[in-house]
Amino acid sequence: MAFSFNGIGTTYYGKRDVDENGSYITTKFIIIAYFPIIPIGSFIVMPHGPAEGNSAMSFQALDSVPIPLSWKQVLNVYFAAFGYSAAAAVWIYAVASFVEYLKQK
Repeated sequence: MAFSFNGIGTTYYGKRDVDENGSYITTKFIIIAYFPIIPIGSFIVMPHGPAEGNSAMSFQALDSVPIPLSWKQVLNVYFAAFGYSAAAAVWIYAVASFVEYLKQK
């Protein structure tokens, strides 16, 4: 079971190789500031039963079976995490540069 507090702990990231029955592969990571650091293991997740809750927070019963680490899944998660981080850094730099440009006028 994954657990994190204030972005530190473990969580599942990714959803790959979705099957007709709704099962998929996901990977459990050690996270710091919600950023995946170390992959712990991959799992085939099989949802069963309807999702419960509202649109803001819903829950669904899941069964999981451990499998060998799925490196395709791990690389996808890292590429996504680094891509979003790089995009955020570029956006912050662009805003800071624009503010400096406005101050000079």
